[in-house]
Amino acid sequence: MMNKPMNVVVAMMLAGGAWADVVSVPIRTFAGHASDVYSVAFSPDGSQVLTGSGDNTAKLWDAATGTEIRTFSGYASYVSSVAFSPDGSQVLTGSGEATAKLWDAATGTEIRTFTGHAAPVYSVAFSPDGSQVLTGSRDDTAKLWDAATGTEIRTFTGHTDRVCSVAFSPDGSQVLTGSWDATAKLWNAATGTEIRTFTGHSQFVTSVAFSPDGSQVLTGSYDDTAKLWDAATGAEIRTFTGHTDRVCSVAFSPDGSQVLTGSWDATAKMWSSMIGVTIDQAAGQDDPTNALPIAFDVVFDEPMIGFGPEGVVVTGPVDTNMVSVSGSGANYAIWVLATTGEGVITASIPADVCQTAFGLPNTASTSTDNSVTYDTTPPPPIGVTVDQAAGQLDPTDALPITFDVLFDEAVTGLNAGDVVVTGPVEADAVFVSGSGMFYTVLINAVTGEGDITASIPADVCQTAGGASNTASISTDNSVSYGAPVEMPLTAWPVGLAMLAAGAAALRRRRRQG
Repeated sequence: MMNKPMNVVVAMMLAGGAWADVVSVPIRTFAGHASDVYSVAFSPDGSQVLTGSGDNTAKLWDAATGTEIRTFSGYASYVSSVAFSPDGSQVLTGSGEATAKLWDAATGTEIRTFTGHAAPVYSVAFSPDGSQVLTGSRDDTAKLWDAATGTEIRTFTGHTDRVCSVAFSPDGSQVLTGSWDATAKLWNAATGTEIRTFTGHSQFVTSVAFSPDGSQVLTGSYDDTAKLWDAATGAEIRTFTGHTDRVCSVAFSPDGSQVLTGSWDATAKMWSSMIGVTIDQAAGQDDPTNALPIAFDVVFDEPMIGFGPEGVVVTGPVDTNMVSVSGSGANYAIWVLATTGEGVITASIPADVCQTAFGLPNTASTSTDNSVTYDTTPPPPIGVTVDQAAGQLDPTDALPITFDVLFDEAVTGLNAGDVVVTGPVEADAVFVSGSGMFYTVLINAVTGEGDITASIPADVCQTAGGASNTASISTDNSVSYGAPVEMPLTAWPVGLAMLAAGAAALRRRRRQG
């Protein structure tokens, strides 16, 4: 008895390669087998369904009504694999009794039996033109047969354990086999020569498939993973991890952009066989902005080659000849260098504009925020105050003299030369320190006594968003500077005055005596 799968995964693809949502209620149930169903297939036109079962039969059903059309019987063991011919006129079945059979789909008549394997046949397939039949067996081989005569054309030998999955390349020139020896092999269909081995799984390879264009190979394994390979080189492109039990079935979507895997963990998973990419406003990009360039960050899931300005779609008031791309590997930046006016500028990346070193293309980009509003209207100016610094004495005979400067928003570009200082201040004696919203003006040399005043004119600095400052306002932005003055005796405290007077009288008596 074959090692039966614990789950059968059936994927129906909608026209154009889109996928139906997962639903819990089936459209219909095909009931009639007396044992487990091991294999299913749609006819090429989708009007019929074919099933193979452990009850030693295959059955043909009306897909629209679920009605059983006929039963293909004649086996003494389970039917492990089923397939339709490309034109839908014939049915192929593989069995535990080590044979494959060809049937007339319209009548249920057995046309011929393909005999030659020494153990159960696990997998069957038609060549794209329907002229040949391919079988994989527990006897560690795959065989190619003439569909019209039943003659064995050649045997593909090289696996060291059972061959449980077989497939033709889309052009029929190559054969793909998956084996319990943990490998898949690619063969020349015309000569039987082994082209290459795909090595990387740590457990049985249970299912294989070609991408629609034949450039990639997909394998599923008992190691709970599926792998995507470059058919031309045998290089492993990526591993799909996420199942928690063996992967027993794999398939490509008709356009090759998606991969479907079925597992003994009771789930089927759909994956992208293309490389994802995101595009968003660059970190630090102002929005809205009146400044150029406008920047967007691009991040691919894997390093890519061939990405440039021609792979970017920019909409809005943009001179498309003034868009540039920098970066490499998985990280790039897009720069909009010139505009034709004001408005919203959006950047995106279409599918298939670049690829990995293995030829895997990108998907269309996704974004969180990939638009920036360009507006040349100047933002409103921000206010600023200048006042005596906290703790500054006024009047004072001490230097330095300090003033506090407070902007409504963080600014850059404020320098000592921007501060207007009036009064007896020496040239080059004004200094500015601070950053953001808070600054200090310091004066450390004067030319004499008098009132010293500090102010800031309009438009001497700006915010990150391009807003300039207004002229400063103040509560008290003036400090009176004077030289030290000797205080008269009468201004001393009474106690000190009496002490000084007594000392003076004592000195006079001593001189007289």
